[in-house]
Amino acid sequence: MPRLLIPGALLALVSLFQLSSPAKALTLTAEEEAEYIGMMNSPEVSEIRRYLDACLSGDALPPEAQYPCKSDNSAKGDSILEHPRHWVEGRFAVIYVNPYLFGGKIFTLIFAAEPHLVVDIWVYTNEGIAPDMRSFSESEIPASERVKMAADLGAYLKDKRFLR
Repeated sequence: MPRLLIPGALLALVSLFQLSSPAKALTLTAEEEAEYIGMMNSPEVSEIRRYLDACLSGDALPPEAQYPCKSDNSAKGDSILEHPRHWVEGRFAVIYVNPYLFGGKIFTLIFAAEPHLVVDIWVYTNEGIAPDMRSFSESEIPASERVKMAADLGAYLKDKRFLR
């Protein structure tokens, strides 16, 4: 069972794709907003932002950290630089988080800019070790569903407090 690090209402919204108009856009309580912002300020989410920025800026990454920035002959969609830059350089929201069998967590993100790319990112964590972004995998969610998800997220996908 996934361990949610964001309000359950958000996961239900994204998972079921039931809301279809901006009039029904997601609304969180002040407590849920604070919980979500706390998760967005976590070391793992900070590592995702740091790695994306380093990859896209051309900063030198150590040899063991080249993937997922650059392809290592992995599956299509599994490296950052193979995507159009404007798809992956902007802000993102975390949709949900799952523990990962090999340690750490899988974060599912939606990018705020169209076409609202949705990706799964593995961030490895271990006590005493800084979080380490280890994979980037494009979701198989069709573009039409991603657009619906973005609309359903409403103002939260535009408000910088909820994005990184």
